[in-house]
Amino acid sequence: MRARHLGAGALGAGALGALAAATLMVGCASGSDVPAASSTSPSATRPGMPEASTDAGETFVVTDFGADTVTFVGPSRHREAAGPDSVKVGTAPYGIALGGDGTAWVATAEGVAAVDTATRRRTALIPYSTYTGPVTTGEYRGGGMRIALSVPAGRPCPGPVAREQ
Repeated sequence: MRARHLGAGALGAGALGALAAATLMVGCASGSDVPAASSTSPSATRPGMPEASTDAGETFVVTDFGADTVTFVGPSRHREAAGPDSVKVGTAPYGIALGGDGTAWVATAEGVAAVDTATRRRTALIPYSTYTGPVTTGEYRGGGMRIALSVPAGRPCPGPVAREQ
């Protein structure tokens, strides 16, 4: 599964795993193992490290490769107002990126799906232009999924964008 954070800063899956492991380790430490906080030094985040968020309304978007969905994970008090927990996006979703406007762009075996994270609906599917026939299954590749787009200068982008109502 791949996850993207919908808060102010996105944590990568590796950083999120390290944060979870560190939290578990601190929670398991006995009182004598945990150093006392210094009251003389100011509290500051190391340069280059994301700050911990205090927003209890944070939501993560996770791709579910086997179910062909993205799933919204967050506080239960927001679920009813925000929409469904999972949205069908296309066959074998893998890569995900969050746009500045709140659109989640999801790479699937069929194309790139656009998901409105506010309404939790797929709003578009931009199909890949291939000659391999219809998509029947997805495939995991160890190097990850990459998408490249090349349009000659002065020409419009080829291919239709399928918008859904």
